[in-house]
Amino acid sequence: MSDDVPDEAAQLAKALREVFAGTKISVRRYATRTHRNAGAVSRYLNGTRVPPWEFITELFTEVSRETGNTLKPEVVEHLKAAHRKALKSSNRRLHEVQILQDRLEDADLQAQQAGIREKVLLEGLQTREHRISQLESRHVELTSRWERDARERDSLKAELQLASTSQTEELEQLKIEVNQLRQELEEARELSEQAERKCQRLEQQLSEAEERAQAGQEAREASSLEAAQQEAESARNVADKLRRQLHDLLAQQESARASVEETLQRKQEAREEKRAEIAQKFIGRPPRGERRLAHPSHDQERRGINP
Repeated sequence: MSDDVPDEAAQLAKALREVFAGTKISVRRYATRTHRNAGAVSRYLNGTRVPPWEFITELFTEVSRETGNTLKPEVVEHLKAAHRKALKSSNRRLHEVQILQDRLEDADLQAQQAGIREKVLLEGLQTREHRISQLESRHVELTSRWERDARERDSLKAELQLASTSQTEELEQLKIEVNQLRQELEEARELSEQAERKCQRLEQQLSEAEERAQAGQEAREASSLEAAQQEAESARNVADKLRRQLHDLLAQQESARASVEETLQRKQEAREEKRAEIAQKFIGRPPRGERRLAHPSHDQERRGINP
């Protein structure tokens, strides 16, 4: 390197030679490969001429391709700073042009980055707006479904309450009727027992009268015997009538008991069908889409239904 080479140019040339050594080829061969003048390349490397920045970036590319490794950022920045200093000391106008090019390059890079960021943000915004639209539609659907289910649940609850009230009233009325029939049955049994006892007593009197008649009692006793016979016959008729009434009351009681049992069984089956219908409608309904977003009060209201 000549002694008349400025220090800035000498430092740049020294750094360029160190990078150029990575190509492992001669200056002439490098000039042929890159379609440059070998003399110009030689002057760039000995410091007698400051190379354009395009030459240096081209050298970076060739070294990276030859070695398979990219130059470290600090090496590139060092060469860039050395090139700007050498250019400033040798040619201020070219230095000013280079500085403007650097600024334009930085501005263009920032513009590209801003464009990329704008595109990314726009895509993110569109994605989120689409998601918001989906969530709003889903919210409206779930709200409508929840309100419909709530109306159906309230209707079923009112129906069950009405049915329960009606069944309770009917059951109470049936119990009252059963109690009345039991009382009438007890009264009928008491009357039947009284009539039976009266019959036995009259039969005894008749037997005694017959014995007295056979023993030669007077005609008055015979008349009394006939009256006793008539009274006994009347008592038998009353007893038979009471027995028929007792039989009818027993038949009515048995019919009432069967009717009550049948009614209770029918009401029990109706309640079981209602429970199954409610369970099928509010518990066994299969989930649709994101049904797990259903309202948290559903379980509480479902447990609140007690037919």
